[in-house]
Amino acid sequence: MFSKDLFDGKETEDNWQLRYQALKDLLVELEKDTSKRIIAAVIKPHLDLIAQQLGSPRTQLVLSAAAVLHLALQLASPDDHLHQSDDLLYPHIVKLCGSSKKILSAEGCKLLRVVAERTLVPNRLLPLISLDLTDKSSVTVRLALTEALVRMMLHRHRVIMADQKATNLIFSCLTKGVGDANPEVRYMAAQCFLFLETTYNQAAMAVYEQLDSAAKKQLNM
Repeated sequence: MFSKDLFDGKETEDNWQLRYQALKDLLVELEKDTSKRIIAAVIKPHLDLIAQQLGSPRTQLVLSAAAVLHLALQLASPDDHLHQSDDLLYPHIVKLCGSSKKILSAEGCKLLRVVAERTLVPNRLLPLISLDLTDKSSVTVRLALTEALVRMMLHRHRVIMADQKATNLIFSCLTKGVGDANPEVRYMAAQCFLFLETTYNQAAMAVYEQLDSAAKKQLNM
C-alpha cells in the first residue's frame, strides 16, 4: 500500500529502498487496475511526491517513479484530470532529460513525449518550454523540448492556436529552434513549422517573413 508518510522528508539510506519497493508495488497495482481507481485514489493526490523521486540520486528509484508516471499518463482519461497537472510534472521531467546518464535521459524524453501528446494544459506548458529552450540548455534537452513542440502541435494545435499568447509562444519557440546550433534541433523545429504552414498558412507566413535568411533557408518554404 502506497504511504504518503514514506515519501515525506529527505531520501536516506534507510528509506530509499522502501520507496523503491512501494513504487514497484504501485506499478503492479496500476497495471492490473482496469477501473483506474489507482489513478484517482493514489496517483493524482500524490503526483508531486512521485515526481520528486525523478530527482533521486538512485537510478533504481528514478526508473521506478518514471515507469509509474509514464503508465499513469498513458492510462489517464480527460475525466481523471491528471493531465491538468502537467505543468507540475514538467520541471522534474526536463531535469531528467538533461541527466548525464543516458538511461535516465531517455526516460525523461519518453515522459516528455507522452505529456506533450496528451496534455490538457498546452497554454501553461508553452511558457515553461520557451524559458528552457535556450543555448544554456544541453542539446539533449533542446532536442527533447523541440520534439515536444512537434507532438503538442500535432495533437493540440486547435487549443494552442485559439489563444493568441500561446500562438505567439509557439512561433517564438520555433524561431529559436530553426536558428539552433544543432542540426537535429533545427530539423525538428522545421518539421513543426512546416506543419503550421500547411494548417495555419497566414499565421506561419507572417512569422516566416520576420526570420533571418539562414532560418528561411533552413525552412526552405
